[in-house]
Amino acid sequence: MLTLWSPGAGILCSRAAGDLPEDLAPPYLAFLQQVTPTTTRLLSFNDFGQVVNYQTTFRLRLTQAYVQIAARTEAIHVLVGSRMVQLGVQAASLVLRSIVSHGTQESFDAALARVVAERGRR
Repeated sequence: MLTLWSPGAGILCSRAAGDLPEDLAPPYLAFLQQVTPTTTRLLSFNDFGQVVNYQTTFRLRLTQAYVQIAARTEAIHVLVGSRMVQLGVQAASLVLRSIVSHGTQESFDAALARVVAERGRR
């Protein structure tokens, strides 16, 4: 399961649970392209706290897409729950320095709330 939404300009939010197969990458990437701003920097919030497994190609496709827009990306926040997701985030962070890993739902939600409040004032 993958849910995508944007609570404000230049903010991408996703929530996933269970397994993330490669066939969920295209809708994510299409939405990423749609919400990537041209006038401000992208903030991405990925609630993967309930993800237990993913196909490596899913992570690689997302990593490659974020590398291509790195100059227009402020931060990529990821809530991690499983060890598998934690290892994937660590691997991606070798090429994406803008990744912010969250170990608790509270930390993740607070960061998202701050960004939505900030972007809403513009």
